[in-house]
Amino acid sequence: MKCVLVWPFALALGALAPTAADAQKTAPVNVKDAELQARQLGGPTLPFQAVRIRIRLQNTGTKQLGPFSSLGGTVYGLKGPRDEKHRKNGPIVVYERFEHRQISVATASENLNAQYPLFLDPKQRTSLAISFGQWVDADYKHVFAFSVPGSYSLKCGWLLDTDKEKHIDELVEVKVQEPEGADKLVYELLKKDAVLAAELLQCNLDRPKDGTYAKVKKLIQDVPMSSYTPYFRFTLARCYLTTKIPEISSARVAEALAADELEKTAELRYDQDAKEFYPDDFPFRPHALAILANLGDRNRANYLFYLHRDHKDSLQWINEFARLLLRRSIPPTLPGPHHLEVLIQKDFPRADFAKGLPSNDEVWRRFRID
Repeated sequence: MKCVLVWPFALALGALAPTAADAQKTAPVNVKDAELQARQLGGPTLPFQAVRIRIRLQNTGTKQLGPFSSLGGTVYGLKGPRDEKHRKNGPIVVYERFEHRQISVATASENLNAQYPLFLDPKQRTSLAISFGQWVDADYKHVFAFSVPGSYSLKCGWLLDTDKEKHIDELVEVKVQEPEGADKLVYELLKKDAVLAAELLQCNLDRPKDGTYAKVKKLIQDVPMSSYTPYFRFTLARCYLTTKIPEISSARVAEALAADELEKTAELRYDQDAKEFYPDDFPFRPHALAILANLGDRNRANYLFYLHRDHKDSLQWINEFARLLLRRSIPPTLPGPHHLEVLIQKDFPRADFAKGLPSNDEVWRRFRID
């Protein structure tokens, strides 16, 4: 697991200096040559829940844009119902990695971005989808992004030129609705229990605070149809994976119980009338799929395929894809029709995969372009 504190135009949006070869292609960046689009995915949103935001950058000029050595844009300002202007009180908190490695080790996507920074040709675009429900204040304490009903404005941005600090912005409105019924009961509880509310928004593999296990177990039983229930189940899975629970006989049983809860959070809602699936109802669904893929389950290939199909520009899938690409071989747990060649063959329809994959450079850059 890796926690990424996404600072405004710092770590998340930095760009490497171009190589000599790239410098010949790169023109001075003009903000007028780029278009930024940002919007909320899924919804509706209730207090003490998370949002999922897609930020998309398109080259609308006639010359190449880049290099971009980072994954993309971020949210760097929030204006709540009681605020007069956008606050810049710290970074949003997102989680990119769920394999078990030290947090100081660079992620696979960071390694590839450093080696192969992205360039956008005219009309090309790239995007990044991130989920968050908390910020970090000046004292590095987590604070809730959406704690009361009302209208929120998110200031999203993408750094185009690190040296000259040129960036492009876009505002996204998020309407946090007034909870009703069972959701109202949960909301009143969370207003009184900030520790539990914070745990529900921790989409990582850190050990939950003492007492969390009993609380979420009871809430799942008491309000099984609440829109907060996926957050309860995700948190319960974290408890199984990180906490010694007396009634759980072994780590294998704990992993199986966690997988069961995570699969329930990842279930897709289907609208019979519209004949459509809705993968973005639960903002932490990509996190759940990434954790499932890293549990060593025999269904790992399916979880990775769902990430690719439903959340191709999610922070979590981008890193998982980078891990697969860096291995440059098909692991035993990724067999059959869902191996790496199938995941990328749409981008390389005429490639002869019998002779091996295209170069990491080519695959990574193509993968990052919508």
